[in-house]
Amino acid sequence: MSELRVLAVDDEPPALDELAYLLRADPRVASVHTAGDATGALRLLRDLDIDAVFLDIRMPGLDGMELARVLTRFAKPPAVVFVTAYEERAVEAFELGVVDYVRKPVQAERLAESLRRVAAARPVPPPLVPRPTAPDHRAAPGRRGLRRRHRRPGAARLPPPHPGAQGPPGPRGQELEPLEDLAKVERQRERLVRPPALPRPDHRRLDVLPVTAVEREHGVPSILVDLPTA
Repeated sequence: MSELRVLAVDDEPPALDELAYLLRADPRVASVHTAGDATGALRLLRDLDIDAVFLDIRMPGLDGMELARVLTRFAKPPAVVFVTAYEERAVEAFELGVVDYVRKPVQAERLAESLRRVAAARPVPPPLVPRPTAPDHRAAPGRRGLRRRHRRPGAARLPPPHPGAQGPPGPRGQELEPLEDLAKVERQRERLVRPPALPRPDHRRLDVLPVTAVEREHGVPSILVDLPTA
């Protein structure tokens, strides 16, 4: 599966072309970019997402070892593979944390092993975790919820059965009360639910007339007052 984005850096064009050709022949490589020096490599690294840099060591200007030190300061540094004709700097290279150190002339089998190490060193992205949803507390109403919904306002609950009550087993294994106890409970429930009747007051109408001549002279009307009888 093609997934690696690779940058090849070498100041010798024939060596650079051969390295790029071998990299493109590997099925794990998605794209290959080339640069002839460290400055061109840094420009490509600034503009592109690169997974691995196959880097020569001896180059004019900034050499491969100095460029590798610069890459270690990246926020997401690419993997570095040194491709060189010299082996005396291998220890220094691995101290920088490079993935591999390949000797020239490059063989396809040896380059395939370097690509395997690059793929193994890539960080594995964390799995996507679904966003937790808020729990739905609105449960479907059961039989108890329906009874509570249709209960009349102010209705009293039935008292629990007496310990010694006899009768056929109820729906939950409880003993039903005798008929006389049930009738007593029903009468008690009706008394609790039914509001007490208030005595109807007996009113009598009083005709209050003006009692003084001044009130009669100014036309003070008579007042009709309803007073309850004592």
